[in-house]
Amino acid sequence: MRSKLDLKKGSTLTLRFEGRKIVIEPLEELPQDVFIEAEEDIVDRALAEAKESSDKVKQLLRDLGVE
Repeated sequence: MRSKLDLKKGSTLTLRFEGRKIVIEPLEELPQDVFIEAEEDIVDRALAEAKESSDKVKQLLRDLGVE
């Protein structure tokens, strides 16, 4: 999949739903307004939540037969 999208490890992607499809595209530029300063405990909680969501997405993709 990476080669078809010309992605490198660590590339930032966008996900969106179109009807019953999930569209994955490389993000051209990072929007600067998404960066903030936060205390370590807030960052740790956000990272833990993101990992949990990522694990659920990985399981969903596996269940759908996507590798």
